[in-house]
Amino acid sequence: MLPQTLRDLPVVSILHGDDDYSIGETVDKLVQLMGDPAMADLNIARMDGAQVGLDDIKNNLYTLPFPE
Repeated sequence: MLPQTLRDLPVVSILHGDDDYSIGETVDKLVQLMGDPAMADLNIARMDGAQVGLDDIKNNLYTLPFPE
């Protein structure tokens, strides 16, 4: 079940599976909850689990988000 408001968004979301279309739709819906898509993209890190390494994940986790 998707969150209904920005306040309900989790800090981290992991979308897993082979259904790239549904994952893309879910990501689009989550981004819409964040307001202006241009600003939301500044606070989102998209990583492909098949290609991402632990260092990539750590770098994204330790990067400070942009204030709204």
